[in-house]
Amino acid sequence: MSAFTGLSLVIEPNDLLERLDAPELILVDLTSSARYEAGHIRGARFVDPKRTQLGKPPAPGLLPDTASLEQLFGELGHNPDAVYVVYDDEGGGWAGRFIWLLDVIGHSRYHYLDGGLLAWEAQLLPLSSDVPPAADTPVTLTLHDEPTATLEYLQSRLGAADLAIWDARAPTEYSGEKVVAAKGGHIPGAVNFEWTAGMDKARNLRIRQDMPEILRDLGITPDKEIITHCQTHHRSGFTYLVAKALGYPRVKAYAGSWGEWGNHPETPVELPELATVPAESVEVAQPVAPAQPAPAETVEPVRSSEPRQASQKYSGHSSSGPSMKDRLFIISQYLLPHHLLSRLAGCVAECRVRWFKNAFTAWFARRYQVDMSQALVEDLTSYEHFNAFFTRALKADARPLDTTPGAILSPADGAISQLGPIDHGRIFQAKGHSFSVLELLGGDPKLSAPFMGGEFATVYLSPKDYHRVHMPLAGTLREMVYVPGRIFSVNQTTAENVPELFARNERVVCLFDTERGPMAVVLVGAMIVASVETVWAGLVTPPKRELKTFSYDEAARAPIHLEKGAEMGRFKLGSTAIVLFGPGQVKWAEQLTAGSKVQMGQSLAVPAQA
Repeated sequence: MSAFTGLSLVIEPNDLLERLDAPELILVDLTSSARYEAGHIRGARFVDPKRTQLGKPPAPGLLPDTASLEQLFGELGHNPDAVYVVYDDEGGGWAGRFIWLLDVIGHSRYHYLDGGLLAWEAQLLPLSSDVPPAADTPVTLTLHDEPTATLEYLQSRLGAADLAIWDARAPTEYSGEKVVAAKGGHIPGAVNFEWTAGMDKARNLRIRQDMPEILRDLGITPDKEIITHCQTHHRSGFTYLVAKALGYPRVKAYAGSWGEWGNHPETPVELPELATVPAESVEVAQPVAPAQPAPAETVEPVRSSEPRQASQKYSGHSSSGPSMKDRLFIISQYLLPHHLLSRLAGCVAECRVRWFKNAFTAWFARRYQVDMSQALVEDLTSYEHFNAFFTRALKADARPLDTTPGAILSPADGAISQLGPIDHGRIFQAKGHSFSVLELLGGDPKLSAPFMGGEFATVYLSPKDYHRVHMPLAGTLREMVYVPGRIFSVNQTTAENVPELFARNERVVCLFDTERGPMAVVLVGAMIVASVETVWAGLVTPPKRELKTFSYDEAARAPIHLEKGAEMGRFKLGSTAIVLFGPGQVKWAEQLTAGSKVQMGQSLAVPAQA
C-alpha cells in the first residue's frame, strides 16, 4: 500500500513532510531555475515549465510531442507505481498544467501541494539545495485524448446546455479591451473567472475554500462538462486543477486556448462594446510569452467587461466623456511608436552641444516656470546636458523631512493622482478605471499578496517638478523587478480613458522591508521618459525589453539599506511614483485628496495604530 493512500488530490505541507522518504514519491518543482537553486523541498526534481508546452506560435500551449514527453518523464523516473506530488510558487498554474499532463499520459496517482512553496515556507519547513540526479529511465507513453478539448471538439460543443467554458484570463482580455491575438474577445458562452481570484491570499495562495459556491453561482457546476482555457493553458492549469480537486467528473483543458482560437480565421467570438476607449484605438499587444503568467485583473468573480471602481475615500477628477480633441489624442497614443520616441527624446536630453543644450534648457525652464532658486546649481548653462538639469540636485535645506514620529514621507514632488485603499486587489485610477496590484508588480502573486487589502498613493511628477525619488520610510531592498510595457503619456486625459494605464506602462518595481512591513515603490515610465535609474543599480530600463527580476536578499548579494528620505531613484524625463503598503499599516493624512500638491519629505501618512 502506498504511503499516500487515502489522501485527497490537494494535500497540506505536513502531509508531504511525513512522506518525503516514501519510495514511490516523485516530487516535481515547477518554480524557476533560480528559485529552485535558492532552495527547494528535499528530493524535488526541477521541471522547467516551458517543457510542459509545445512552445510554437500561434498556440504555444499545445501538448509537446510524444518524444519530448517521454524524455521529460524518463528524467523524472516515471513508472506505473509512482505517486507524483507537484508544486510551484505562484498558486498552482504550472502545477495544474503538469497534473493535466499526467492525465494525458494516463497516470492518476498524483497530488498537489496546496499553496506550493509559499505554504511550505510559511510553516518554516526545511529547504534543500541538493539536486537529485536525473533518473534517465526509458519510458514509452500512450497519450489519451479525454483530458483535452481540441479546437474542433470545442466548436462542436458550442451552445450545448451541459457545457461550461471557464475562461481564466483577465477581464480585459475576456472583454476584448486587451488583445493578444489576431482577434479579441471571448469564446461564445464562456464565463470569466480570472485564475488568481481562486487563490486565498491570506493562506499563502491556497485554493479558496468557497470555490464550490463561487463556481455554482457562475454556472460552472458538476453536472456539466467543464472546458477551461486561458491564452496558453498556463493560467487555466490552475482552473483545471480546481475542477479536478472538487471532483467534477468531466473536465477538459483547451490547450490551444486563446492563442489558437483568437488567431483562427473562422472561430466565432463574442466582443462586448467597449465603454471607454474607441474601438479603433484598442491596443493590440504582443503575444504573451508562454513562460510568463499573464497579469491578473481582480480577485472577485467577474462577468462584466467594465472595470470595477474601487471603494474610494478620495475621488478623482472625471468627465461625462472625452471630447473629440481628447478622443483623437487617445487614439494617437495607441498609434505612436512609444519606444522610438522615447529613445529619440533620450538622445536629445543627453546632447552636449553647448548652444543646443543651453537653448533647450532655457526654453524648458521658461515654459514650465522651473524654480531654480532651490537648485544646488542655479546656473542653467552649467549643466552638461538637459538630463543633468532635469535630474538636478536641490540645496540641502530645500526639502526638510517631516520629523513627526513614524511619519511616512512623500517620495517625490508632484501632485496626488489618487490615494486610498487597495480594494479587492485593485487600485483606483480614475472614474470607471482601476488596475490590479498583481499586474502592476509584474504578474507574480508572491509579490502582490502582501499588499492585498492594503493602501496605495499615486504621485504624478509634472515637468517642472524635482525628479528624484526618495524613501518614504527607511527600508532594506528585497527585490527589484523591471516590467516592460507601453509608454502612454501620463496625464488626466489618459488616466480617464486608457484602461489600466499604470499597469500597462513600462515600470520599475522596488520592494523593501520596513518598520511598517513590506513597502513597494513603483517608478512608472511615460512617453518620452528616456530611462529610470536607481541608486543601487543605475540604469534599469535597458533597450531589450523583457521582464527581469533582481534579488537583493542576503543569499543573493549584499543587502542594501536606505534611510528615510534618502534618494532611491530618478526619472530622466519623469512620470509617476506609486507607493504600496500592506493592510492595517498606514493612515493617509486627512487633508490629502486627488489633486493635492505634495513635496518630497512632506508627511503623507502616519502609522495606522497611531
